[in-house]
Amino acid sequence: MESSLKKQLSNVVLITGCSKGIGYALSLYYLQNGYTVCGISRTKPDIEHPSFYWQYCDLTQHDAVLCAVSELYDRVKGASLELLFLNAGTFGDAPKKAHTVDLMQFNNVFAINALAVKSTLDALLHIDWRPKIALASASISSIRPRAGMLSYAVSKAALNSIVKIYQLENPDIFFLSLGLCNVKTSIYHAITDGVSSELPELFALKKRAQEPGYVISAKQRAEDMAKIVERLDELQLEKGNFYEIRTLLKTMNLASA
Repeated sequence: MESSLKKQLSNVVLITGCSKGIGYALSLYYLQNGYTVCGISRTKPDIEHPSFYWQYCDLTQHDAVLCAVSELYDRVKGASLELLFLNAGTFGDAPKKAHTVDLMQFNNVFAINALAVKSTLDALLHIDWRPKIALASASISSIRPRAGMLSYAVSKAALNSIVKIYQLENPDIFFLSLGLCNVKTSIYHAITDGVSSELPELFALKKRAQEPGYVISAKQRAEDMAKIVERLDELQLEKGNFYEIRTLLKTMNLASA
């Protein structure tokens, strides 16, 4: 019985923000492909599966994160952590000019998009549950910010730096910040639904989003992320760096042609 359980738990994935969007789609993908999935979120996802272990946690509460991660570690009997998806994130209020952004809202977005990543990594390292690969859901806005995106762009830029520094200090883990482009999630809707013509770049993005295929589903993007994980060796990426997923997918498609 014990050896059977160890075999069942041999491929463990941990996903933050697993209740909706890309995190939810990643959870389903890896469950369908025989992995044990540990999920952390504030809302319980609609997933019933014997290999799915969910734990409630507000990732902005630093001390609570260690408790949640330790609980999941115990539930999977300390099985090796193959993959970590640092996926939890938010955009905050609808786009607005920087001088009108409420400081409390700015801090909340920063806490979820950046500080929660540090809290998660700190908890894993504290209990020595070290992932082999850690992918952070990043954004091109971290290196190419647009007007109206202060909170989101600043928090995602900080995320890139967090990932890079943890990479330098933990060379045994393969860290990657992955810009996920235009995916139909709550973050995408937060960016486009409330944008006005006084923010021309985002307003133009909203118009382009009406073109077929410009915005893809969370399910498709989760599958794309899994493909990149599977082909990390051949992509020869520099650990800890930021990459746009569309660029990597094009590289993979050219290599396969």
